[in-house]
Amino acid sequence: MGIIQKDTLTLENGLEVSNTYASFAGDSIHVLKSSSNVISINATLSTWANQTSRLNNKPIIKTESINFSIENGSVTDELFKLLYEKYKSTSNGSYEDVLIDVVGESTTANSTTV
Repeated sequence: MGIIQKDTLTLENGLEVSNTYASFAGDSIHVLKSSSNVISINATLSTWANQTSRLNNKPIIKTESINFSIENGSVTDELFKLLYEKYKSTSNGSYEDVLIDVVGESTTANSTTV
């Protein structure tokens, strides 16, 4: 599962890329519950030049830490959805959700503009 960022991303070296692919897959996701029933979620979002680069194990072009907390919530079924929604809400742009992240196959749905 991942997202395609349809807008242009300017890298630190000044190069610009469009339709990049980002995913939390392969990285650690930390979920901590405090005694006050607040759940903190921390994860690293990795971005590749495109989905093909991800599937072919090409280098990551950007990483971003996504951190947020929710109160009295259940994250078991919605963890990835919460993470991607948090990323999209903090980054202006147009996105396309990728529902399946399997080598050689993907299904896309739900385009979003923030």
